[in-house]
Amino acid sequence: MSENFYDILGVSKNATDSEIKTAYLKKAKKYHPDSNKGNETCANQFKKVSEAYETLKDPKKRSMYDAGGSDPFGSGFGGHGNQYSQGNGSFDFEDIFSSFFGGQGGRQRQKRGEDLRFRVKLTLEQAFSGTKMTIKIPKTSSCKTCSGKGSSGPIEACSACNGKGTILMRHGFFHVESECSACKGRGKTSKNLCSTCKGSGIVKENKEISIEIPAGIENGEELRVPGEGNSIGSEGPNGDLFIQVGVSEHKLFSRERLNLHCTIKVSPVTLVMGGEAEVVSIDGKKISVKIPAGTQSESLLRIKKLGMQSRGRIGDLYIKVSTKIPSTSSMSSKEKALWKELSEMSDSTATSLLDSIKSMFKWK
Repeated sequence: MSENFYDILGVSKNATDSEIKTAYLKKAKKYHPDSNKGNETCANQFKKVSEAYETLKDPKKRSMYDAGGSDPFGSGFGGHGNQYSQGNGSFDFEDIFSSFFGGQGGRQRQKRGEDLRFRVKLTLEQAFSGTKMTIKIPKTSSCKTCSGKGSSGPIEACSACNGKGTILMRHGFFHVESECSACKGRGKTSKNLCSTCKGSGIVKENKEISIEIPAGIENGEELRVPGEGNSIGSEGPNGDLFIQVGVSEHKLFSRERLNLHCTIKVSPVTLVMGGEAEVVSIDGKKISVKIPAGTQSESLLRIKKLGMQSRGRIGDLYIKVSTKIPSTSSMSSKEKALWKELSEMSDSTATSLLDSIKSMFKWK
């Protein structure tokens, strides 16, 4: 063998059966012809991955391969179409890939347009209240001139693929479906191609789409807009448009699910004696916050129902109280003396002195 089967699957020689199977499914999905139509490189890589897995999943074949046997596949392969015998059982590639791509091997799946993804950026205020916006999406749409048919005249089944849109090619003992080059996978041809779309049934455009962002949406959430993905003309329905929402960081608030967090700084006197502080909520309202006497620095105060709201649920606002230390450079000698005297007093006596400091600094 010119290539190492373990390297092809991206596993070590000591890989377990489960690791080999996981690696195979991942690579087979990546290179499967249904996802890479017309890509001969992917078709060949898919064949290599499948050959490697067929050998390494079977203990006898794997042992023979590890020992350098000349026929790692033995003589256990047979059957017809896409089904091959292996020991006393059977293995059908279409059964596995139907779980990836839907239908049976892709041939019975309904064609549909490609899904599109677009990212929008919101402020936290917009995420709080919800918003409406119009975005411009580059996409393919059904040609209006020919109603997505690609022709202004009679349409016939493609003679190259008998109307299937795909051609079955044999690679060794594998059958691989590729898009028919004669009809570009449409399965139909016409002598009177539409002059607008050149027979493709679709046109490129920048379409403006109005979307509504619900209140409370979180960073990274996706919204689905059905039918606003790419079109494949009259061959099937459009794909969908997925809007991924990014929420910018806020200079005052941070978010934890539906709860909001912010920090306020108050003087040491306010922490000891109690008082009030003012906070502006996320929707711009001024809120008076009561600071209980004896509040410790870095404590959390909770105000109910002032957080984010979503689907009838409302979070809370958590306020972290931080100490605002006066700068000694701006203090008078008398003020410094009062602070020094305070540091040398008992708690009960200090409270009386704090009242004097509070009055001197005009703290509330």
